[in-house]
Amino acid sequence: MSAPAAPRRRPSLARRALVTATGVLVLGGLGAGAWWASEAGHGPLLGPEVCLVITDDGAHHRLSPDRAAVAGVIAATAQERGLPPRAATIGIATGIQESGLRALDHGDQAGPDSRGVFQQRPSQGWGTQEEVMDPVYAANAFFAALEDIAPDYQDMAVTEAAQAVQRSAYPDAYADHEVEARAWAAALTGEWTEKLRCRLDTPGEADPEGFLATAARQHPSVAWSRPPEDSPSGRTVAVAGGTGGLDDAEARSLAAWSVVNADAHGVRTVETGDLVWERSGGGGFVSRAEAGIDQTPVEGVRVTF
Repeated sequence: MSAPAAPRRRPSLARRALVTATGVLVLGGLGAGAWWASEAGHGPLLGPEVCLVITDDGAHHRLSPDRAAVAGVIAATAQERGLPPRAATIGIATGIQESGLRALDHGDQAGPDSRGVFQQRPSQGWGTQEEVMDPVYAANAFFAALEDIAPDYQDMAVTEAAQAVQRSAYPDAYADHEVEARAWAAALTGEWTEKLRCRLDTPGEADPEGFLATAARQHPSVAWSRPPEDSPSGRTVAVAGGTGGLDDAEARSLAAWSVVNADAHGVRTVETGDLVWERSGGGGFVSRAEAGIDQTPVEGVRVTF
């Protein structure tokens, strides 16, 4: 198989994303610490760090933060290539089946040189071992093959579309992950952002530079900004939205992406529109009114470290 095609950027983001700088965002007294305990039917989220999507039927689709971040890579890559959420569902289901959404450095008996999230084989033309170990490269390679081999994938069952690319010895296995993958794809592409939860420990050192570098790789069509170095607020990044900027779905998808990357980069808060996620607030998005903070909606996405 030939090397993956270059991603097709989202025209709306590439044309319209604006750069802004903001001051320090003070989110004292969000009052969301007990939110998990009071949410009907869900109860407090206890135990290790975890991210999950809670669907309307009460199902809890859980991933560790590092695996949720890989799901974020897959969804972001699909969006950057201009593909619909269905493609993200297929990609995430495939990643769950092949590797548990981990960049594995080993293969199996069916493919001893298989590597990465999608267990792609360098000997079969997927790229070098180093390349297929990179989730961004691997996701682009997967979607390039999906578009080439199964251009009618939107009309196919998830397991059939995945199998067309993967040629697995277990062609029906991808179906086992369709419901979970659909939930994560919906949360990460802006449809179900408010259903995403990430309960994380107290952050280590803030890493806005690392966050910006990750954002630039995974969402290259989005212009993120950092305040001037001499600003006392040098720990806030913003993406402009509203009129002429990001639409609501785009902003919500970027907010969800920011949350699943919060653990790796010391993110403390993520805001978009009326929704606020705070690391110390129990794990879920709440409204600004519930958070007890300034009621002015945030245009685009604002991330604080």
